[in-house]
Amino acid sequence: MVEISGIEWNDRAEVFAWFLKRFAGWSPIWHELFKSENMYIVPGPCITSRRTNVGSHFPT
Repeated sequence: MVEISGIEWNDRAEVFAWFLKRFAGWSPIWHELFKSENMYIVPGPCITSRRTNVGSHFPT
């Protein structure tokens, strides 16, 4: 997904513009992260696992 996003991850202005569009409802306090010269963005997949058996239990 990172390759096909079309975002140039080394271009802070482009990443910030993407962030503003994608997360428009987020607090402006997050803007500081993308304006900082001390933060590096390492894009990668977000891997999650579903919680199975939510609300159920295993027999004892």
